[in-house]
Amino acid sequence: MAFKERQITGDAVNKYIRENLNEVLPLSRALLDFDIESTDKITFCEEDYPLESENSYGGWLYKNTGACEWAYNKVIELIGNKSSNIALFEDCDRRIHHKSIINYKYGYLTFNDWIYYIVGNKDATQDHVRIALGDTGVGWFSTGVIVNCPEGLILPEKGAITNETFDFLVQSIEHLIFGAFDLEGYIICTVPKG
Repeated sequence: MAFKERQITGDAVNKYIRENLNEVLPLSRALLDFDIESTDKITFCEEDYPLESENSYGGWLYKNTGACEWAYNKVIELIGNKSSNIALFEDCDRRIHHKSIINYKYGYLTFNDWIYYIVGNKDATQDHVRIALGDTGVGWFSTGVIVNCPEGLILPEKGAITNETFDFLVQSIEHLIFGAFDLEGYIICTVPKG
């Protein structure tokens, strides 16, 4: 079974993403307003894995496929060498008072009591992305984005952001990252420019 990066199109993937976004989590709620249907989507799975039905994205891949490593490397590639690019991963389960955040060794932002793990170009390692992505998912789905931060926007290394800052970040999203395949893989979407 050969695994490879694949372009995804069609109603099934759009429906899968939309049905897993929710009104509770701030980033997830903001993404409900995005034109997800017009994004270019890729994933990493078997060459002949059927991607025509919504159920395709909720099913399992096989362990040790390299799909997660592909996602970690893709996030690092998308952040690139731009100091203005960051990845944000929304924790779907824990709030700011959860004990695990006290000893979290990397940066994070909080907004409305929700945690957003942050990866910048100077600390974008496979280990860091693995930990950040691994801490965000619950069950079968997770949400993240790559943002090109507006010039002059200064984010805390660890700490709360305002509504205004959150809105600036949402308006500067370049890529969307969604957990799929029971979190054994990911869907990465590129937002059209303009």
